[in-house]
Amino acid sequence: MATERPANTPAKPNPHPARRMPSLTTFVSGAVIVLLLAPLMVSGPVPGETDPLSVTWPMIHSGDEPHYLIIVNSLVNDGDLDVSNNYANVHHGKLDAGRKFAGWAIDHHVVWYWQDYCINWWQAYEMIGSNWDQDEAGYPVPTFQKDSVHRPVSDKEYSQHSPGLAFLQAPFLFVFRGTSLMESAALALTAFVTIAGFWGLKTLVKPYVNSPWQAAFVAAIAYLGSPLWHYGRTVYAEPFAATLLVCGFAFVLRKEQYFIGGVLLGCVLLLKVPFLLLILPLIVDVVWRRDWLNATLLCIPLGAAVGVTLLWNYQMRNGWLHMPQRFEAGNPFEGFFGLLFSPTHGLLLFTPILFAVPIVLPEWFKQHRRDAILISSSVVGYFLLMSLYRQWWGGTCYSARYLIPILPLLFVPFAVLWKWDMKSHHRTIYSVVACLAFVSIQFSLIGAFGCEHVLDKHPLIALKAIFSN
Repeated sequence: MATERPANTPAKPNPHPARRMPSLTTFVSGAVIVLLLAPLMVSGPVPGETDPLSVTWPMIHSGDEPHYLIIVNSLVNDGDLDVSNNYANVHHGKLDAGRKFAGWAIDHHVVWYWQDYCINWWQAYEMIGSNWDQDEAGYPVPTFQKDSVHRPVSDKEYSQHSPGLAFLQAPFLFVFRGTSLMESAALALTAFVTIAGFWGLKTLVKPYVNSPWQAAFVAAIAYLGSPLWHYGRTVYAEPFAATLLVCGFAFVLRKEQYFIGGVLLGCVLLLKVPFLLLILPLIVDVVWRRDWLNATLLCIPLGAAVGVTLLWNYQMRNGWLHMPQRFEAGNPFEGFFGLLFSPTHGLLLFTPILFAVPIVLPEWFKQHRRDAILISSSVVGYFLLMSLYRQWWGGTCYSARYLIPILPLLFVPFAVLWKWDMKSHHRTIYSVVACLAFVSIQFSLIGAFGCEHVLDKHPLIALKAIFSN
């Protein structure tokens, strides 16, 4: 007959404790991380192969990507920003611009200044590779336009793109200097930076939701249901700007760490000067509240970034205000509607869930007025500036490239949906948003894995082109 255990005797530990299940937040976050890294496995078309897409080491495809890669190769491998030898390496079949462009007669994205007059490379040289001369070994050589009066004013060539991205990449890519892995490592770095942006958006929307997994869900929709997924496997400044901006807002608005936020936002300024418009609302807010200590902590790194930018201008182009690219104004109406509704680049046609933003804006302003004012001011001011830009579409690219930095902020208002009650009209709104989110994710899935085939195309057109090949 079994004896009873005295009441004060401690129970024996269970030798087989129940395994703790991962939280829903961990599951959602883990799934997003895997999906953001997955496009790195696919590239295409790969030189020498006939398949439209291949599983291979990640490679860049087109647009400004090879020119950004050239800058980081110049900085990491040569220790300078003169890209003339790096473009020469490309013409001789080396990998400074990536595998695809080795041996190409690729144009040079460089500018010179004669006093205050800006001379672009394309004003002096032939843009069509078939018009180039060849050297004794048969390699293409940049050739002057016969009827052009423009000529370079220096043997050195400095990029028309800010070196800020290369300086942010260099500490992480230095270990790959002189190797063929530089291109793939640069793409992988962008993917990890994009994952950091996912964390920043989760932090930013946390006060809006009832549970951490809901914040992760909102961030997941933002990064998997928009062109952020595509740009997470590119070598562009915009995905870095998106992460630095949303993390900067998170540190300032959620953690009240103004100096750290200022450092992150200062890095945004190093990427492109127009990004200053994205930061101005935070500066105005802290000054308006007369919080002088935090205003100082925020502005010190921003001022340092401005100083570094001016120094770069002076050293590379002999003038403090000689910017790598000058702002060329275009038709604001064309830019406004093109950025939103262009069939090849319009953000709303690539990310239809954003059609639902006006539905949630009133509740957002009601519940989180300060956040709504600051974030909306940042987004609207920057959008209007890009609408004024003559080349608003961003060159050869996917969707509205210049709007990528503000994409995480555009999804912030959707977080207020979690605190709405389930009245009949709210159920309708939930259904509409869910349907638009589903379509957006399908479009973004094509954009993320479509590689070169999605450039300057809507995802549905790109999908047809991929299967036709």
